[in-house]
Amino acid sequence: MQFFRTFACVTLLGVAAPVTAQTADWSGFYAGGQIETASVTMETSGGSETHDGNGLMIGVTGGYRFDLGNVVMGATGGAQFGSVDVSPTSPSVLPDPTLNTLLRAGIELGYDLGPVLVTGGVGQTFAIMTDETDERESEFGSYFALGADYMLNEDIMVGAEVTRTILNNFGSSDVRATSVGIGAAYRF
Repeated sequence: MQFFRTFACVTLLGVAAPVTAQTADWSGFYAGGQIETASVTMETSGGSETHDGNGLMIGVTGGYRFDLGNVVMGATGGAQFGSVDVSPTSPSVLPDPTLNTLLRAGIELGYDLGPVLVTGGVGQTFAIMTDETDERESEFGSYFALGADYMLNEDIMVGAEVTRTILNNFGSSDVRATSVGIGAAYRF
């Protein structure tokens, strides 16, 4: 019986052993999930804040990376869904919108530190918001992000990212969303 316990422990440690700096290869496709906390503000074209709010968004992410040694390049995409209520900063401002969806597609550039990859990315965003009457409004914008991923083993990575989304002329307002997220992905 002791043999089986020892064998099980060694096997589990072998599966969960981190990737060493010599064997870390970030090349390949990946797909996973992410959870973010988002802070959203809406401003007039003159810069006066009209709405703000915070909320939680969950979603999927994926992409492809190509490891060039110390530098890693890639293409990435994701879809985040939630219900971030953006309340008026003064009672006379109507309606009361909600950020429902953020779709992102972009490119990233990273620095390979072995099992850690530090990344920066830019790209396009498509956002959907609804107001109190459930009327939908959508707009294209841009985003930039800074993050880091850690390779737990050859198949699984975890990471964190800060993303700034900019949506100019969303209805009659400019929307700024800053999100902080954590996630996990499977590499294949």
